Amino acid sequence: MISRLLHSGGFCLIGLIIIACGDPAPKGFPPPTSPPPKAKPAGPRWPPPCASGVPGSCLKLSRKLENQGESGRPILLALVSQARGVAISPGRLLQLSLVAGDGVTSAEARLDRACADDDLMACTTRALYLLLLERDSPRRLGLLREACQANHGMACVYLGRAYDAGSAKPENWPAMVSFAEKACGLGALLGCNDLGFILVAGMGGVDRRREGLGLLKMACKNEVWEACSNLASAFQKGIGVKKNLVRARALFKEACDGEYAPACFALGLQLLLGHGGVEDLPRAAAMMERSCGFGFAHGCRELGFMYSVGMGIEKDPSKSAEARGRACKLGDTPLCTK
Repeated sequence: MISRLLHSGGFCLIGLIIIACGDPAPKGFPPPTSPPPKAKPAGPRWPPPCASGVPGSCLKLSRKLENQGESGRPILLALVSQARGVAISPGRLLQLSLVAGDGVTSAEARLDRACADDDLMACTTRALYLLLLERDSPRRLGLLREACQANHGMACVYLGRAYDAGSAKPENWPAMVSFAEKACGLGALLGCNDLGFILVAGMGGVDRRREGLGLLKMACKNEVWEACSNLASAFQKGIGVKKNLVRARALFKEACDGEYAPACFALGLQLLLGHGGVEDLPRAAAMMERSCGFGFAHGCRELGFMYSVGMGIEKDPSKSAEARGRACKLGDTPLCTK
């Protein structure tokens, strides 16, 4: 993932949450700059207030339905939120899909019908569903390609991330830049975040780091919390900007307040180590618990450790085991054997 370039050591924040890790770069795509066919209008197909398009509205409804005991619709609405640019950790999505059970099949059928009727949001959401379930890579890429050609910005975002393929190979940088530029130009702020991160990391060819920082700042100002976290990472490591741990801590806090789980984890580490301010173990534990609650496996792992030794929190072997067990379910597989 792109964010791995900004993190070293034992911790790696996941800045670009949904990418097709391990997938080959899509072949046979038209150049990203080629004229797209005219898109057919796609009317709203989602329940109010989700149909309003207000950022986060589908996710709020997803949480409400989950709390009411529903199984199928929460994962569907969470993925719609993801397709609209709301950051949701893969672990959280996986958790919802496991709870959904047979509801997954129903949601997939509904998305297929809507996509067949040229609902571009449904096509993008369907692609993210296939990614979540690790199924049918060619179809997923085809759905994203067609939606991006029809000028659906978020499809271009996730198509660009597919070129990352978990390693950001230099030969894929031009495509990553092109799709992120198109997404940003179409008004998808998550695309502006991606482009900013790519440029700050030095993958834009000529030195465009200043432009990248401007894009991250703009996206962060518009409450793209992933952008705030990515900007914090740049200040934390001094990449493209002078190192400033105080500024990094403030930005991680801002992103965490926006419920971006990796930022809560990063803030917890800074509080734990005293970076960018005073050491605060109780607050560090609270941040790990918060990131764990948002479905971030690393946060659960660290919370389990802190419970096991009583670091900033009362020692509790039972709660330690519970947190580690959750980390295992969220994908931290080394803990599954402990």
